Amino acid sequence: MAAEPEGEGRRVETAASPVAPPVSHPPLPVEAEARMPTALRDLVAQADAGNPGAACRLGSLLAQCSLLPAWWHSEEFVANLRKKEKAAVGRGNLQAANDAATSLLLVQKRLEHCGGIPDELYPRAHAYLRQAALAGERQALVQYTRGESFPSLGMIDNHQMRSPDFDVWRAEAHELLQAQLRDGRPEAALMLLEAHSTRGGNLTMITPPDPLLDHAYLLLVQRLFEDFEYPENWSPATPEAAIAAEAEALARRWHREHFQDRRFSVKRDLVGFERELLHPDHSPWPGVVSTAPGCSDPSKAGS
Repeated sequence: MAAEPEGEGRRVETAASPVAPPVSHPPLPVEAEARMPTALRDLVAQADAGNPGAACRLGSLLAQCSLLPAWWHSEEFVANLRKKEKAAVGRGNLQAANDAATSLLLVQKRLEHCGGIPDELYPRAHAYLRQAALAGERQALVQYTRGESFPSLGMIDNHQMRSPDFDVWRAEAHELLQAQLRDGRPEAALMLLEAHSTRGGNLTMITPPDPLLDHAYLLLVQRLFEDFEYPENWSPATPEAAIAAEAEALARRWHREHFQDRRFSVKRDLVGFERELLHPDHSPWPGVVSTAPGCSDPSKAGS
Protein backbone atom coordinates (compact mmCIF):
# COMPACT_ATOMS: atom_id res chain seq x y z
CA MET A 1 0.00 0.00 0.00
CA ALA A 2 1.29 3.45 -0.81
CA ALA A 3 2.63 5.55 2.03
CA GLU A 4 0.23 8.25 3.13
CA PRO A 5 1.51 11.72 2.18
CA GLU A 6 2.48 14.04 4.99
CA GLY A 7 -0.50 15.88 6.40
CA GLU A 8 -3.12 13.40 5.18
CA GLY A 9 -3.59 11.71 8.56
CA ARG A 10 -4.00 14.70 10.88
CA ARG A 11 -7.41 15.33 12.38
CA VAL A 12 -8.65 18.91 12.66
CA GLU A 13 -10.66 19.22 15.83
CA THR A 14 -11.79 22.78 15.07
CA ALA A 15 -13.63 21.67 11.93
CA ALA A 16 -15.98 19.54 14.02
CA SER A 17 -16.68 22.23 16.59
CA PRO A 18 -20.49 22.75 16.85
CA VAL A 19 -20.22 26.48 17.48
CA ALA A 20 -17.31 28.82 16.84
CA PRO A 21 -16.98 31.91 19.03
CA PRO A 22 -17.91 35.16 17.30
CA VAL A 23 -15.27 37.79 16.65
CA SER A 24 -15.66 41.06 18.52
CA HIS A 25 -16.07 43.85 15.96
CA PRO A 26 -15.97 47.58 16.62
CA PRO A 27 -19.39 49.21 16.21
CA LEU A 28 -20.26 50.45 12.76
CA PRO A 29 -20.55 54.21 12.29
CA VAL A 30 -24.04 55.41 13.17
CA GLU A 31 -24.55 56.81 9.67
CA ALA A 32 -23.54 53.52 8.03
CA GLU A 33 -25.79 51.44 10.26
CA ALA A 34 -28.71 53.78 9.62
CA ARG A 35 -28.39 53.23 5.85
CA MET A 36 -28.44 49.45 6.15
CA PRO A 37 -31.63 47.57 5.24
CA THR A 38 -33.37 46.09 8.28
CA ALA A 39 -32.75 42.50 7.16
CA LEU A 40 -29.02 43.15 6.79
CA ARG A 41 -28.86 44.91 10.17
CA ASP A 42 -30.58 41.91 11.79
CA LEU A 43 -28.19 39.50 10.08
CA VAL A 44 -25.18 41.43 11.41
CA ALA A 45 -26.62 41.38 14.93
CA GLN A 46 -27.24 37.62 14.76
CA ALA A 47 -23.77 36.89 13.39
CA ASP A 48 -22.11 39.06 16.03
CA ALA A 49 -24.09 37.16 18.68
CA GLY A 50 -22.58 33.86 17.49
CA ASN A 51 -25.27 32.52 15.13
CA PRO A 52 -23.33 30.36 12.60
CA GLY A 53 -26.07 30.40 9.96
CA ALA A 54 -26.18 34.19 10.03
CA ALA A 55 -22.38 34.40 9.89
CA CYS A 56 -22.42 32.02 6.92
CA ARG A 57 -25.00 34.02 4.98
CA LEU A 58 -23.40 37.34 5.81
CA GLY A 59 -19.83 36.23 5.07
CA SER A 60 -20.92 34.69 1.76
CA LEU A 61 -22.81 37.83 0.80
CA LEU A 62 -19.90 40.13 1.63
CA ALA A 63 -17.40 37.92 -0.20
CA GLN A 64 -19.53 37.88 -3.36
CA CYS A 65 -20.39 41.58 -3.31
CA SER A 66 -16.74 42.53 -2.73
CA LEU A 67 -15.92 41.05 -6.15
CA LEU A 68 -18.32 43.42 -7.87
CA PRO A 69 -17.40 47.01 -8.72
CA ALA A 70 -19.89 49.39 -7.15
CA TRP A 71 -21.13 50.55 -10.56
CA TRP A 72 -22.18 46.98 -11.38
CA HIS A 73 -25.02 47.24 -8.91
CA SER A 74 -25.90 50.91 -9.31
CA GLU A 75 -29.20 52.39 -10.46
CA GLU A 76 -27.38 54.09 -13.36
CA PHE A 77 -26.03 50.80 -14.66
CA VAL A 78 -29.50 49.24 -14.44
CA ALA A 79 -30.96 52.14 -16.43
CA ASN A 80 -28.26 51.74 -19.09
CA LEU A 81 -29.00 48.03 -19.47
CA ARG A 82 -32.69 48.78 -19.91
CA LYS A 83 -31.82 51.19 -22.72
CA LYS A 84 -29.64 48.54 -24.40
CA GLU A 85 -32.41 45.96 -24.16
CA LYS A 86 -34.97 48.37 -25.65
CA ALA A 87 -32.60 49.39 -28.45
CA ALA A 88 -31.84 45.75 -29.30
CA VAL A 89 -35.55 44.93 -29.48
CA GLY A 90 -36.06 47.94 -31.74
CA ARG A 91 -33.34 46.65 -34.10
CA GLY A 92 -34.85 43.17 -34.07
CA ASN A 93 -31.68 41.70 -32.54
CA LEU A 94 -33.27 39.14 -30.22
CA GLN A 95 -29.96 37.65 -29.08
CA ALA A 96 -28.66 41.03 -27.93
CA ALA A 97 -31.99 41.77 -26.29
CA ASN A 98 -31.93 38.43 -24.43
CA ASP A 99 -28.34 39.01 -23.31
CA ALA A 100 -29.24 42.47 -22.00
CA ALA A 101 -32.32 41.09 -20.24
CA THR A 102 -30.27 38.33 -18.58
CA SER A 103 -27.67 40.85 -17.44
CA LEU A 104 -30.42 43.13 -16.18
CA LEU A 105 -31.93 40.39 -14.00
CA LEU A 106 -28.52 39.60 -12.52
CA VAL A 107 -27.67 43.25 -11.90
CA GLN A 108 -31.06 43.87 -10.28
CA LYS A 109 -30.39 40.94 -7.95
CA ARG A 110 -26.96 42.42 -7.13
CA LEU A 111 -28.56 45.80 -6.49
CA GLU A 112 -31.08 44.19 -4.16
CA HIS A 113 -28.43 42.28 -2.19
CA CYS A 114 -25.36 44.53 -2.34
CA GLY A 115 -26.76 48.03 -2.71
CA GLY A 116 -27.27 48.66 1.01
CA ILE A 117 -23.95 47.30 2.30
CA PRO A 118 -21.78 50.00 3.87
CA ASP A 119 -18.08 49.99 3.00
CA GLU A 120 -17.21 49.51 6.67
CA LEU A 121 -18.84 46.06 6.67
CA TYR A 122 -16.80 44.50 3.85
CA PRO A 123 -13.60 43.92 5.89
CA ARG A 124 -15.58 41.59 8.14
CA ALA A 125 -16.17 39.01 5.37
CA HIS A 126 -13.17 36.93 6.40
CA ALA A 127 -14.11 36.81 10.09
CA TYR A 128 -17.72 35.85 9.38
CA LEU A 129 -16.75 33.13 6.89
CA ARG A 130 -14.19 31.67 9.29
CA GLN A 131 -16.64 31.79 12.19
CA ALA A 132 -19.20 29.88 10.14
CA ALA A 133 -16.66 27.48 8.62
CA LEU A 134 -15.36 26.41 12.02
CA ALA A 135 -18.98 25.80 13.04
CA GLY A 136 -19.37 23.38 10.12
CA GLU A 137 -21.43 25.52 7.73
CA ARG A 138 -20.80 23.95 4.31
CA GLN A 139 -21.13 27.13 2.22
CA ALA A 140 -18.67 28.91 4.49
CA LEU A 141 -16.28 25.95 4.47
CA VAL A 142 -16.10 26.13 0.69
CA GLN A 143 -15.68 29.89 0.48
CA TYR A 144 -13.32 30.18 3.44
CA THR A 145 -10.99 27.37 2.42
CA ARG A 146 -10.94 28.61 -1.20
CA GLY A 147 -9.76 31.99 0.09
CA GLU A 148 -12.75 33.88 -1.32
CA SER A 149 -12.51 36.49 1.43
CA PHE A 150 -9.23 37.66 -0.17
CA PRO A 151 -10.51 38.94 -3.53
CA SER A 152 -7.45 41.05 -4.35
CA LEU A 153 -4.83 38.27 -4.14
CA GLY A 154 -2.88 37.90 -7.37
CA MET A 155 -3.87 41.40 -8.50
CA ILE A 156 -1.93 44.64 -8.31
CA ASP A 157 -2.90 45.25 -4.68
CA ASN A 158 -1.70 42.35 -2.51
CA HIS A 159 -1.97 44.12 0.86
CA GLN A 160 -4.14 41.27 2.15
CA MET A 161 -1.13 38.94 2.08
CA ARG A 162 0.41 41.00 4.87
CA SER A 163 -2.61 40.68 7.17
CA PRO A 164 -2.89 38.34 10.19
CA ASP A 165 -6.09 36.96 8.64
CA PHE A 166 -4.12 35.72 5.64
CA ASP A 167 -1.57 33.98 7.88
CA VAL A 168 -4.34 32.20 9.80
CA TRP A 169 -6.08 31.12 6.59
CA ARG A 170 -2.86 29.87 5.02
CA ALA A 171 -2.08 27.85 8.15
CA GLU A 172 -5.45 26.11 8.43
CA ALA A 173 -7.04 25.93 4.96
CA HIS A 174 -5.47 22.63 3.94
CA GLU A 175 -6.15 20.95 7.28
CA LEU A 176 -9.78 22.03 7.17
CA LEU A 177 -10.01 20.48 3.71
CA GLN A 178 -8.42 17.23 4.92
CA ALA A 179 -10.94 17.05 7.77
CA GLN A 180 -13.79 17.53 5.31
CA LEU A 181 -12.35 14.86 3.02
CA ARG A 182 -12.22 12.38 5.89
CA ASP A 183 -15.83 13.24 6.70
CA GLY A 184 -16.81 12.20 3.17
CA ARG A 185 -17.62 15.63 1.78
CA PRO A 186 -17.27 15.53 -2.03
CA GLU A 187 -16.71 19.32 -2.13
CA ALA A 188 -13.39 18.81 -0.34
CA ALA A 189 -12.08 16.51 -3.06
CA LEU A 190 -12.88 19.08 -5.74
CA MET A 191 -11.20 21.87 -3.77
CA LEU A 192 -8.10 19.76 -3.16
CA LEU A 193 -7.93 19.22 -6.91
CA GLU A 194 -8.18 23.00 -7.33
CA ALA A 195 -5.36 23.46 -4.83
CA HIS A 196 -3.14 21.02 -6.71
CA SER A 197 -3.96 22.38 -10.16
CA THR A 198 -2.39 25.18 -12.20
CA ARG A 199 -5.50 27.39 -12.13
CA GLY A 200 -7.05 26.98 -8.69
CA GLY A 201 -6.87 30.57 -7.53
CA ASN A 202 -5.85 31.43 -3.99
CA LEU A 203 -5.61 27.80 -2.88
CA THR A 204 -3.13 27.02 -5.63
CA MET A 205 -1.01 29.98 -4.57
CA ILE A 206 -0.42 28.49 -1.10
CA THR A 207 -0.04 24.86 -2.26
CA PRO A 208 3.47 23.65 -3.12
CA PRO A 209 3.80 21.47 -6.23
CA ASP A 210 3.66 17.75 -5.47
CA PRO A 211 3.47 15.42 -8.50
CA LEU A 212 2.06 12.59 -6.38
CA LEU A 213 -0.75 14.55 -4.76
CA ASP A 214 -1.42 16.57 -7.91
CA HIS A 215 -2.24 13.37 -9.77
CA ALA A 216 -3.85 11.52 -6.85
CA TYR A 217 -6.50 14.19 -6.32
CA LEU A 218 -7.28 14.24 -10.04
CA LEU A 219 -7.79 10.46 -9.99
CA LEU A 220 -9.91 10.71 -6.83
CA VAL A 221 -12.20 13.29 -8.41
CA GLN A 222 -12.52 11.19 -11.55
CA ARG A 223 -13.54 8.25 -9.35
CA LEU A 224 -15.95 10.32 -7.27
CA PHE A 225 -17.89 12.22 -9.93
CA GLU A 226 -19.69 10.53 -12.77
CA ASP A 227 -19.94 13.79 -14.75
CA PHE A 228 -16.57 15.42 -13.97
CA GLU A 229 -14.96 17.34 -16.83
CA TYR A 230 -11.51 18.85 -16.43
CA PRO A 231 -11.72 22.62 -17.09
CA GLU A 232 -10.33 23.59 -20.48
CA ASN A 233 -7.95 26.21 -19.10
CA TRP A 234 -6.24 23.77 -16.70
CA SER A 235 -3.21 21.78 -17.81
CA PRO A 236 -2.63 18.59 -15.79
CA ALA A 237 0.89 17.21 -15.96
CA THR A 238 1.52 13.59 -16.92
CA PRO A 239 3.44 11.93 -14.05
CA GLU A 240 6.10 9.27 -14.29
CA ALA A 241 4.86 5.67 -14.26
CA ALA A 242 5.89 4.99 -10.65
CA ILE A 243 4.19 8.15 -9.38
CA ALA A 244 1.08 7.39 -11.44
CA ALA A 245 0.81 3.93 -9.88
CA GLU A 246 1.21 5.29 -6.35
CA ALA A 247 -1.34 8.03 -7.06
CA GLU A 248 -3.80 5.44 -8.32
CA ALA A 249 -3.40 3.46 -5.10
CA LEU A 250 -3.94 6.57 -2.98
CA ALA A 251 -7.03 7.65 -4.91
CA ARG A 252 -8.50 4.15 -4.65
CA ARG A 253 -7.87 4.05 -0.88
CA TRP A 254 -9.29 7.53 -0.25
CA HIS A 255 -12.38 6.66 -2.29
CA ARG A 256 -12.92 3.49 -0.28
CA GLU A 257 -12.10 4.82 3.20
CA HIS A 258 -13.69 8.27 3.02
CA PHE A 259 -16.55 7.71 0.57
CA GLN A 260 -17.19 3.94 0.73
CA ASP A 261 -16.73 3.82 -3.06
CA ARG A 262 -19.83 6.01 -3.61
CA ARG A 263 -20.15 8.14 -6.73
CA PHE A 264 -21.55 11.66 -6.98
CA SER A 265 -22.61 14.25 -9.55
CA VAL A 266 -20.88 17.61 -9.90
CA LYS A 267 -24.19 19.15 -10.99
CA ARG A 268 -26.34 17.65 -8.23
CA ASP A 269 -24.41 16.67 -5.13
CA LEU A 270 -22.13 19.60 -4.31
CA VAL A 271 -23.04 22.06 -1.57
CA GLY A 272 -21.51 25.51 -1.28
CA PHE A 273 -20.36 26.17 -4.85
CA GLU A 274 -23.30 28.22 -6.12
CA ARG A 275 -22.72 31.97 -6.38
CA GLU A 276 -26.08 33.56 -7.06
CA LEU A 277 -24.65 37.07 -7.53
CA LEU A 278 -21.87 36.12 -9.94
CA HIS A 279 -22.13 35.47 -13.66
CA PRO A 280 -21.96 31.71 -14.40
CA ASP A 281 -18.66 32.27 -16.24
CA HIS A 282 -17.17 33.54 -12.98
CA SER A 283 -18.49 30.75 -10.77
CA PRO A 284 -15.95 28.18 -9.51
CA TRP A 285 -17.80 25.26 -11.10
CA PRO A 286 -20.50 26.43 -13.57
CA GLY A 287 -23.68 24.38 -13.74
CA VAL A 288 -23.63 23.30 -10.10
CA VAL A 289 -27.09 23.14 -8.54
CA SER A 290 -26.94 22.34 -4.83
CA THR A 291 -29.50 19.88 -3.50
CA ALA A 292 -29.20 21.33 0.01
CA PRO A 293 -28.83 24.88 1.33
CA GLY A 294 -25.24 25.93 1.88
CA CYS A 295 -26.01 27.90 5.05
CA SER A 296 -28.33 26.84 7.83
CA ASP A 297 -31.38 28.92 8.67
CA PRO A 298 -30.34 31.56 11.22
CA SER A 299 -33.85 31.53 12.75
CA LYS A 300 -33.43 27.86 13.71
CA ALA A 301 -30.14 28.22 15.57
CA GLY A 302 -30.12 26.18 18.73
CA SER A 303 -33.37 24.39 17.87
